[in-house]
Amino acid sequence: MTYLAVMSYPRYLYILRAADMSLYRRIDVSPEQEIECRDGGNALCEKSKGIYFTVNASEDGRYIVMGSDVEFLMYDMGSDELISLGGHLPRGFGIGESIPHTRTCGE
Repeated sequence: MTYLAVMSYPRYLYILRAADMSLYRRIDVSPEQEIECRDGGNALCEKSKGIYFTVNASEDGRYIVMGSDVEFLMYDMGSDELISLGGHLPRGFGIGESIPHTRTCGE
C-alpha cells in the first residue's frame, strides 16, 4: 500500500492512503501548539519554536522523520509510536529571523 504524509500547521501529521486519498492516521505531534483564528478565518503563523516543517520518509516507508527548528521527531508506522531524536537544527534564510505569514485555518 502507498501512503502520503503531510504536515498541517502547527501540530498534525496526516497519513493518507494514496489510492483513494482517505485518512489512514492523524497524529498529534505538538499538543502544546494552538492557532487562534482571526475574523475571516485566517491565522497568524507565528515564529514558534518546535513547529515541524519538513517531512521525509525512510527508504522502506516504515519511518516518517519530521524536522523543526529545535529537533527531529520520528513516527514509526509499524508501532504507531512517536520518537524524539533530539538535536538542535539552526534554521534561517541568512537574513535574520523568518517573517510570519498567514494561512486559512484548516489548511
